[in-house]
Amino acid sequence: MASLTPLSGTLGTAKAAHLLRRATFGTKQAEIENFANMTVTQATNLLLTAPPAPTPPIDPSTNQTWVFTDNTTQGTYRLYLTAWWMHNMMQSQTSAVEKMIFFLHTHFTSKFSVVRISASVYHQLELFRHYAFGDWRKLTVKMTYDNAMLRFLDGRTNRKNSPNENYARELLELYSIGKGPQIGEGNYTNYTEDDVQAAARVLTGWNVDESYQTIDPETGLAAGRVRVNGAGIPNQHDIGDKQFSAAFQNTLIQGTNTEAGIRGEAEQLIHMIFNQTATAENICRKLYRFFVNYRITDEIEQDIIAPLAQTFITQNFQIKPVLEQLLQSEHFYDADDTTEGDHHFGALLKSPLELFTQTLNFFEIDLPDPATQLSAHYTSFSRGARHFLPAMGMIPYEPIETAGYPAYHQEPNFNRNWVSANTIAYRYKFIQNLQEGTQLVGGSLGYELDPLPYVENATYFQDISDPVLLVQDLAKYLFAIDLPVERMDYFTKDILVDGLDLGYWSQLWLDYQLTSDASEVRSRLKGLINAMLQTPEYQLG
Repeated sequence: MASLTPLSGTLGTAKAAHLLRRATFGTKQAEIENFANMTVTQATNLLLTAPPAPTPPIDPSTNQTWVFTDNTTQGTYRLYLTAWWMHNMMQSQTSAVEKMIFFLHTHFTSKFSVVRISASVYHQLELFRHYAFGDWRKLTVKMTYDNAMLRFLDGRTNRKNSPNENYARELLELYSIGKGPQIGEGNYTNYTEDDVQAAARVLTGWNVDESYQTIDPETGLAAGRVRVNGAGIPNQHDIGDKQFSAAFQNTLIQGTNTEAGIRGEAEQLIHMIFNQTATAENICRKLYRFFVNYRITDEIEQDIIAPLAQTFITQNFQIKPVLEQLLQSEHFYDADDTTEGDHHFGALLKSPLELFTQTLNFFEIDLPDPATQLSAHYTSFSRGARHFLPAMGMIPYEPIETAGYPAYHQEPNFNRNWVSANTIAYRYKFIQNLQEGTQLVGGSLGYELDPLPYVENATYFQDISDPVLLVQDLAKYLFAIDLPVERMDYFTKDILVDGLDLGYWSQLWLDYQLTSDASEVRSRLKGLINAMLQTPEYQLG
């Protein structure tokens, strides 16, 4: 039986590594062991505590930020913002805040190529940060007049005499309640086509404000504004009453012609949607598929999703209590069903972003510090992530569909969509290039994965000269699942010593200690790391 009962005792290494793979963008071995000594309550308390917000990204040519002033479509600022975002991901190794920001981006999807204004994307990211562990319902209200969203789904063109339904449709279908089974023409169980039209009318009369003069008082972030005429009176909002269907208990939202009233109509719309239990259930399914497993059985629906949704509702749509309940549960750690084994460990594939950040973080590969080497810092991300991630099937803030990245919404494969015959080849090539310190297109990365100093400096290896223990110690942290003996023997006998006696490695390591001749030792370690990371098992997160 699937159970949300909290896991008892301390986590131990395997469960700690599982938690950190799912809730962060990767961390070091020492942090995994730090979490291993914690209870689930201690671990989630740390993970669900947001660190101070990072300072805004800086333009190295001026040493100033542009996020409250610039409204151009300069591609350079996009590069700077992406590097800043990914740096935050990699630095937040013991907090789930950046993983939640990314999750919210996959849920409330926008595309950089459509929004085009990097400052608007920055404010959307910071809006996600503000509500990462907070009030999801309130975040949904704010998203209705977020500058980036107003551009992405044409909210700025939604006017009283020509309503644009794009945002209203996605609000219902993707961002909140979901369709449900279609039961008639224009009737999707959870809402109807008439509800889409009524919601679009509620949201008429908004426009972007890319002068950044409209500041949301709760978040301090830039927001869109209500369209007004020269006298300051709203002039593009539909002031008629908006009638909703029986799916929403025939709710009537009365029309208004004041700015406060227009904001109030948007809030009434979101509250009406969140008053339906199906909304909480739909959101909890997305959280489950992101953090636990893409498969949701009838048992999971009944024993996990339904109670999580009730927690969401009773806690006034605060995200943190739901995450606590899920990440502390026996179910998350596969401790609720001993007959099926560890089917959540390794059940999800690493996204290209996770593969990139988790690899660099675990092997403690240092990129240039933005505080002292800002230009080099941006260049390092440009040379790495800008080339590797698209080749592996992902461009940050550029999902291929309006609904987002297929891995997070497209049935039945969900996260299996990350891998194809083409993208798996580039996942493996990423590891090779990382060890060579080269870009996909040629030239230096500016950093590399050199396994020799890593192995020498890491303190967790029991005995580096023992090839069996060396492989065991690496596998303990690199893989989400336990490998069979044959796979471990492959790495030890076929890769590290290449068919020779196991004592060959022991002697080779001893000779290196005596002579400092590192050529053969480094070569064999590179071969071992390359083989371990270029495996299907390492793709599992």
